[in-house]
Amino acid sequence: MLYRNLILRLLLFLPPETAQNLAETILRFNSPWILFGNYINSDNPQLNTEISGISISSPIGLAAGFDKDFRMLRALSELDFGYITAGTVVLDPQPGHPKPRLLRDVDQKAILNCMGFPSKGIKYAIESLKSLNDSKVSPVFGSISGTDITSMQKSCAQLSPFVSGLEVNISSPNTSGLKTFHDSGKLSEMINAIRDLTEKPLIIKLPPHIDELHEIEDSFKLARICIDSGADGITLANSHPTIDPRLSVGQGGLSGAPLLKSTLQMVSYFRSHLGDIPIINACGGIFTGDDVFSALRAGANTAQLYTALVYRGPLAIRQIKRELLTRMRREGIGNVADIYSVDSISS
Repeated sequence: MLYRNLILRLLLFLPPETAQNLAETILRFNSPWILFGNYINSDNPQLNTEISGISISSPIGLAAGFDKDFRMLRALSELDFGYITAGTVVLDPQPGHPKPRLLRDVDQKAILNCMGFPSKGIKYAIESLKSLNDSKVSPVFGSISGTDITSMQKSCAQLSPFVSGLEVNISSPNTSGLKTFHDSGKLSEMINAIRDLTEKPLIIKLPPHIDELHEIEDSFKLARICIDSGADGITLANSHPTIDPRLSVGQGGLSGAPLLKSTLQMVSYFRSHLGDIPIINACGGIFTGDDVFSALRAGANTAQLYTALVYRGPLAIRQIKRELLTRMRREGIGNVADIYSVDSISS
């Protein structure tokens, strides 16, 4: 209540990227968040699960885009995420697109951005990881991207020893060069090149599809190539491409609550048609415990969020976990791993 009624109202007076930078600055001070974590964190065995053999305290993860340069991992861990996807980071430093590149839609609980992968580069991210002097950090998946296989390989080779797993982003609507990996041959070649360098869990973040049959079939084809080429799973999906002249490049990606229906449809489609995909991470529109439950019931292994943290504040994960446990009790489900199987049996 305090966050929504006071802090969020104050932040909304600031330009969106200024508010984001302020939040990042605050989250880089570890000590107050460690004390905060001692107050809010709780281990609920019913929510314990795993992702590609990595134990996580809950299926609620932070999506890529919030901690672009791996600078807030300790504080974000104290917010009780089951795992953190840090990045997206690219090989060499780059500024991203010019401003304005971040907009809010408060009524829809949404964000529109054309950030363009601003990044301090892989070396900076690694130094941030090395600076962590204790083990009280949630499992970290490093999100990497690039527009050619060589840069992807170099990023992977340097970053993988310091993270629990990798998420390769080929889906940003703000980086046209990524479409080269929507070609089946290039995608397979890239995954094989990364797999040759590391045995760490490898997740591919795919672009969203809409209800047009050819787009769905193309997405299924990409997912099949990912698994056949050695990836451990997929993340569905990224922000949705949107035209908006207020952004510096005239278009960007929409994220937040309006994406939930599409996310659930995509997860359900993929799980029902390609049921042998080991891991599906649902990403887009996750705001509540009921949203997480719906994503898991549709066939996801985990649910990632970002915009919910902006609109619900630092207590968001604690509250979402409580909401999820309440829904599980109401449905008579004792463990998150049983949500999909129970639904499948009942249907």
